[in-house]
Amino acid sequence: MREVISPLVRISEKVLSYLPWGARLYMEPYREVVLKEIELAQLKPGEKVLQIGSGALPYSAIFLAELAQVSVCALDIDQVAVKRAVYWVEKLGLSAKVKVKEGNGRDFPASDFSAAFVALQAKPKGEILTNLFSQGPGGLRVVVRQPLERFKSQYEAVPITWKCQNKVQQKMLTFSSQLFY
Repeated sequence: MREVISPLVRISEKVLSYLPWGARLYMEPYREVVLKEIELAQLKPGEKVLQIGSGALPYSAIFLAELAQVSVCALDIDQVAVKRAVYWVEKLGLSAKVKVKEGNGRDFPASDFSAAFVALQAKPKGEILTNLFSQGPGGLRVVVRQPLERFKSQYEAVPITWKCQNKVQQKMLTFSSQLFY
């Protein structure tokens, strides 16, 4: 099946990034999701975190910085999304805690981070994980959002050859869990 949902989400986030009330409504359900991810990764204040796939509304990076009191480097491959994400980070006064960069999780250096979070839309997940574990420091903690079974044709799942250490269930429209490596 042709991928339709992920491109629609990217477009929707870009449009909503110009509508403050819409952006805030869109971002709010992710607060609880990120709280579970923080607990799963056992983040501590002051840690440096890599967030792959920020999108135009970098809610994961924002909530990681606010709720866990960590420094976040948020990546996205889309130049427009990066510009809009920078706007939101600045608007919320989080420029000291969140840096948004254009980059790809397949080859971005991960050696300076203690944890990495991989968005549902990020791909190819196997290559991203390979990069994180080959370039990241020993003990790098990685959390990856996993699509619901019915959406695996729309979002790439982590290859079944990658065995996670733990996972947490979610009740989101498009993803069912976060896997911890």
